[in-house]
Amino acid sequence: MTHESRHKKDKKKVDTIHKNKKEQLYKVIHIISIIAVIVGIFLLVDILWISPSNSNKAIKEIQNLYESNNDQAPKEDIIPSITAEPDNQVSFTATTKDAPLDKFIPLLELNPDVKGWIQIEGTNINYPVLQSSVDDPEYYLTRNINKEEDRFGSIFLDTNTNIETPTQSLLIHGHNMTSTGNMFHELMNYNDLDFLKKNPVIQFDTLYEESLWKIFAVFKTNGSSAKEKLFDYQRGSFIDSADFLNFVYQIKARSIFDIPLNISEEDHLLLLSTCSYELPNYRTVIVARKLRPDESKELPKESIVKNKTPLYPDSWYQHYGGTPPTITNFDEAWKNGEISWYQDVTDAIPDQTR
Repeated sequence: MTHESRHKKDKKKVDTIHKNKKEQLYKVIHIISIIAVIVGIFLLVDILWISPSNSNKAIKEIQNLYESNNDQAPKEDIIPSITAEPDNQVSFTATTKDAPLDKFIPLLELNPDVKGWIQIEGTNINYPVLQSSVDDPEYYLTRNINKEEDRFGSIFLDTNTNIETPTQSLLIHGHNMTSTGNMFHELMNYNDLDFLKKNPVIQFDTLYEESLWKIFAVFKTNGSSAKEKLFDYQRGSFIDSADFLNFVYQIKARSIFDIPLNISEEDHLLLLSTCSYELPNYRTVIVARKLRPDESKELPKESIVKNKTPLYPDSWYQHYGGTPPTITNFDEAWKNGEISWYQDVTDAIPDQTR
């Protein structure tokens, strides 16, 4: 065999080896592609159908458990009386903190982290409220009441606030599940003025007390201080009355609506926070005041209007344009006659907007 023929034979052999390697590589890539497609389809099915179905089933079971016990007659010694009056007013009687309301006992046996139940008429918001430890404040961001992994998460109370020794402000978080409309997604309905007028009341019952809360502000804010200054709406306690009233002033300045509801230093607040998508990492926050004894549940609908100059974070003006309004603090605004919502606790004159 000549050198030339041997070279051709060797080259043919090498070409065959390369061809076989390429064919093997193509087969591997083909198999990996098929596996990737199958995994992708499974994940898509899980995201769109399996996970929502399992989460909805767990939620429905908890709702049925709660409602079946909520229908039972309460014990007078530990449950407050809430009775509707002919003039649409509500009367409250005191409750003790020594024991939870009977309707929460089955939920507490299931999970001792249960702190209450939230429900808003006109929405599908009807969920237990949980609270984890300060060591893991976002535990229920990705877990359900059974402490199982669940991308829907749970509605949960911020660890800066508590119901046992009630902080003056309570903050509740929940996901904005745009794909299914669950959890706190329907809080976004409060961007609409007409919806607010029709549904101004939140029912949040803690373990120890049944309560109604009347909405007085809806605002947009950034969710962290990573890129810009953060308005700390997650506080639960305040140094003194002036500190609390200034907190309310800051909230009112940010509200996209002007809602005529009187507030005093003795009132308690409820804030509901969910992700918002006007800009990355934004939040929509609904703020309500606890209904006072013998107070009407209604708001004067004709007096609720859009705030022409609400205060937004700096990133809002950088993106959408405009100029932020000038705000000071409660004391200065009060002296300048700019506050119409403050009701001095010494003022005993009844007011239907209270």
